[in-house]
Amino acid sequence: MLAAVEEGLGSCPQAAIATWASPIKKHFDIEEDYKLLCGLSIGYPAEHKVNTYQPAKRSVENVMFAPTSK
Repeated sequence: MLAAVEEGLGSCPQAAIATWASPIKKHFDIEEDYKLLCGLSIGYPAEHKVNTYQPAKRSVENVMFAPTSK
């Protein structure tokens, strides 16, 4: 990722690729027993409104200490 930045490119790790392995395997003719864990998107950064989206973040307490049912 640092090498991409050095060349003027942006990158984004894609862990969700494991969720979508089936269509990716079909499109790229990847063997069925091959496990996709993550990918890396690489491209030139663009000044576009969609790139300014920042979703609300959950607090550490909300993520780490989920309420238990009684």
